[in-house]
Amino acid sequence: MNTEQFACLIIGSAGDSRSSSLEALQLAGERKYDEAKKKLEEAEKSLLDAHREHTKLLVADAQENSVVVTLLLAHASDHLANAETIHDLVEQMIIILEDRDNV
Repeated sequence: MNTEQFACLIIGSAGDSRSSSLEALQLAGERKYDEAKKKLEEAEKSLLDAHREHTKLLVADAQENSVVVTLLLAHASDHLANAETIHDLVEQMIIILEDRDNV
């Protein structure tokens, strides 16, 4: 698989994670906490898929120094970092919203 194919897999999985995280936040806003947590689990699975592909590239680069960093790969890494940040923030927001409702 070439670098561009890895980048596209990362972008796709990170995008799925971001979307699922935001859907989880929407559900939490509607006080559907169980559904929100399931959606956040989906987001985490997609995030792990993206990380897995990213790690393959890192390993290949460490072993062979053969990975050429392109704008597409930088874009994919940016998507991955953003998806991870959004996931973490939404996870904390759901905790805060649920705690607030249980007071």
